[in-house]
Amino acid sequence: MDAPCEGTATRPGEPAALAGWRHRVENGENFAEQFSRDAKAVLDYLIEARYTDPRRVGLLEISRGGFLALHFAAADCRVKSIALMAPVTDVRTLRGFDEMDDHVLARSMAAINRADDLLERPIWFIIGDWDARVGTDHTIAMARRLSELAVAAGKESRVYLHVVPADGHTNPDGSHELVAPWIAWSLN
Repeated sequence: MDAPCEGTATRPGEPAALAGWRHRVENGENFAEQFSRDAKAVLDYLIEARYTDPRRVGLLEISRGGFLALHFAAADCRVKSIALMAPVTDVRTLRGFDEMDDHVLARSMAAINRADDLLERPIWFIIGDWDARVGTDHTIAMARRLSELAVAAGKESRVYLHVVPADGHTNPDGSHELVAPWIAWSLN
């Protein structure tokens, strides 16, 4: 399944990639909601066709895919765990979203606004300590919000946050080796 404005999910006459995301937001479209509906339909099919065990649905995504994964998981409680590498948590941090800090739809799409819908699920984050492209501080804020909500609800935080030395926007070295056993653990 392609991300919005990528591959088969690009519309005629529409810019691709991040420019397409901005184009959709400027035209009042919450592309993350539509993506979540489409992903839900795919998961429905996979479960119905018995390709997927509905008790063991996990997501592993990187960068912009992390943003979409957070929105999908918030919209579908069948997602049991989420692992994110250098995730976008707020589109306004991305190049191409300049001067959209006060845009109502763009602001509302920040994943932190969906934190209530992600409670009680384990979420694993890894990000470089200086990722200006997606915002290390935004990832930390997202993780802290999830933990804050869990504690306020009398629950144990299920957030696993790794901030590691890395230069720029990258999948930090060793990420895959760290996340693989965590995913296996989180789905059991």
